[in-house]
Amino acid sequence: MKNKKILIVGAGYMAEEYIKVLKYLKINFDLISRGKKNINRVSKKYNLNFYYGNFNKIKKNAYSEAIICVNEESISKCIKKVANLGIQSILVEKPGAKNFNDLKKIYQFVKLKKINLFIAFNRRFYESILEIKKIINKDNGIVSATFSFTEWLDKIKKLNKKKFILENWFFMNSLHVVDLVFNLIGNPKKLYSISNRRHPPFRNSIFLGAGISKKNIPFTYHSNWLSAGRWSINLFTSRRKIILSPIEEIKFIKKNTTKIVIHKFNKKFDHKFKPGLMKMVMSFLGDKKNLQKIENYLEKMIVYQKISKFNFK
Repeated sequence: MKNKKILIVGAGYMAEEYIKVLKYLKINFDLISRGKKNINRVSKKYNLNFYYGNFNKIKKNAYSEAIICVNEESISKCIKKVANLGIQSILVEKPGAKNFNDLKKIYQFVKLKKINLFIAFNRRFYESILEIKKIINKDNGIVSATFSFTEWLDKIKKLNKKKFILENWFFMNSLHVVDLVFNLIGNPKKLYSISNRRHPPFRNSIFLGAGISKKNIPFTYHSNWLSAGRWSINLFTSRRKIILSPIEEIKFIKKNTTKIVIHKFNKKFDHKFKPGLMKMVMSFLGDKKNLQKIENYLEKMIVYQKISKFNFK
């Protein structure tokens, strides 16, 4: 892993989070960004080599992997620029494109170029999730699940976000929860969904549904963005109910009891770095296990659009 050299594209908040992880792992990397203020600040703070805005200055085959963390409108262009450098393995921040059509074009491009492109879903790698997988295996698997991806609209409206991002907030943000649940229980083979209450600039604000996964695990969800709530996941085994609310913490109720027990576990990295990022980067630079491949992500987008009841556009 230490023989690798990584190119980070972008110099904003997420780029800085990746920088912290790569420096801890002692991985060689450089930075490229067109944001002069950000790249000057970040390069000075971490003493980095950087390129300002021009990919033409970078030698071909100089990097083994790339991590792209730019705004949604720039993702497609940056993937093509990185591909032209001979980089065959790319990790890109969710949602991976500015819309569904753009995502399909990106997929066709990387397929033609034989590039491995992964969408960054860091919550798959939370230490809480790795811990509950051990509990689930001990309990002989999940028998049912319920979850919520409720968002706090009043706070989101105050963010300095473009209209198309707010319109697609389900895809831009809420997907973290939905992806995580289906990663644990399997993708739906049957899904019944209801979504309504347009609340501009958000397209829908109430989401209800139920289904059965390909692992034959029944699930339900209920999210009301006009009311109270938070992201949460409840997983039921034959021995207990596992409560993830917040997702970084684990609580459970044992069968035939009512007491909520706080489950303590070792947080080696998630208290030092952005939760899930360390393990995700280690996977990306290593065996690639549990990463979201773009081809699978594209297939799931059909399910996601059914849940939201609107297209990612």
